[in-house]
Amino acid sequence: MSVVVVMTAAATLVGCNSSTPNSTTPNSSTPTGGAGVDVTSTAAAKPTTAALPKNGKCVLLTTEKAATLLGATPKSSSTDHSGDSAIIHIDGCTHIAATGNLGYDINEYAGADSTTVIIQQATAAAGRAPGAKKFAVPGGDASIGFTTAVGSKTMARIAIAKGAYTVSVNATNADATKARQIALDAAAILVSAIP
Repeated sequence: MSVVVVMTAAATLVGCNSSTPNSTTPNSSTPTGGAGVDVTSTAAAKPTTAALPKNGKCVLLTTEKAATLLGATPKSSSTDHSGDSAIIHIDGCTHIAATGNLGYDINEYAGADSTTVIIQQATAAAGRAPGAKKFAVPGGDASIGFTTAVGSKTMARIAIAKGAYTVSVNATNADATKARQIALDAAAILVSAIP
């Protein structure tokens, strides 16, 4: 039985590859999460990027890129997102393979504090997750990453706020280390696309 991860803007979690050149620096004004979950703030250089899609479906993390990360060809899907004047859906997708799942969302928020709220909500979700284990997530202005058991698999969840954007990634795999690395690698691709 496959675990399908449903992501929402309120509990969307994201991250970056630990091999990116950004350094992780704790931010004392950002709350730390419960259950051993850590919230991280990072200073990131602005990458040169092409225009971001609007209401994209598997645009930034294609089926081919997901197959490389998951180690198997996934079935990929995305749905339309309802309009909300305060949230612009940039891109999102769910990739399901025999080896595991990978889902992501990128949203742009109109409210000045919206991205901070998303990280706080992700931190609260991590505090409620049974046996959550934190890991460092470089990239963006603030971030959180943790793993938790989901049935016989492990889910790695990452949330990153970068300016007016949030990037959320969920990855599942039978191996906790692999789930974490898939999420980090996917997040690195996604965060690098944000101006």
